[in-house]
Amino acid sequence: MLIMKYILIVVFLVLSSYSQNDIKFYTENAGNDNHLDANGKLRGYSVEIVAEIQKRLKTSYPVEILPWSRAYNLLSSKELKVAVFSTTRTKKRNKLFKWVGPLGKYDTLLFARKDFKTPIKTLDDAKKVNSIGCYLDDVRTDLLIQEGFKNLDSISGINVNETNLKKLLAGRIELWICSRNSMYRAAKALKVSPDEIKDAFLVKRMYSYLTFSEAVPDSTVELWQKTLDEIKADKSYQKILMKYPHGEYSIALEDLTKW
Repeated sequence: MLIMKYILIVVFLVLSSYSQNDIKFYTENAGNDNHLDANGKLRGYSVEIVAEIQKRLKTSYPVEILPWSRAYNLLSSKELKVAVFSTTRTKKRNKLFKWVGPLGKYDTLLFARKDFKTPIKTLDDAKKVNSIGCYLDDVRTDLLIQEGFKNLDSISGINVNETNLKKLLAGRIELWICSRNSMYRAAKALKVSPDEIKDAFLVKRMYSYLTFSEAVPDSTVELWQKTLDEIKADKSYQKILMKYPHGEYSIALEDLTKW
């Protein structure tokens, strides 16, 4: 009888350990959502939101930083249990993954150097410039591809925003597509005044989420969503976002996109 109890305890501990570690969490180094600080520590409001959910659920999934294209490829696997944040929800992606959110919202813009003279009043105007800096496999890049853009200069890596800002200031690209928060963070990292850059065109308002791969059980996803809803209801969510520059503009209590 004692041996049987011992076996059951061991099995329980093994299963508990597995349940804590069977989902791999990934994020990227970009914007207010999720980024590495000067000391190499993972920061950002999405990081804090995910940590708060884990605290309430008593889970402890570690979060690894990857280039966005690698994280997205893992998320797209049918077999692996993967979670990625922050992922922008789009009509194309909507049925591919399981969604928890929104974590935040942001405006996507085309940025230019302050001395850029060509007026950009429509997306068709942007198609006429020589090159637009963007992020490989990023939702903003996909959006421009869907709109028929042929002048995209796509790159990947850990510090894509800083690289694109360098290219913009050096005249190697004429426009750069990203969020305002990502622009500010890249400028700060490079010690460049944001006044050297200007808005050229507002492309779209988007919403960011925590996404789970198909292999993650629906019950797990529903529990994470329920806990996020509770964090929003008791104002913990709002307090987290208000700690960040321009955080009030990122608060998203609901997704107003028409799917």
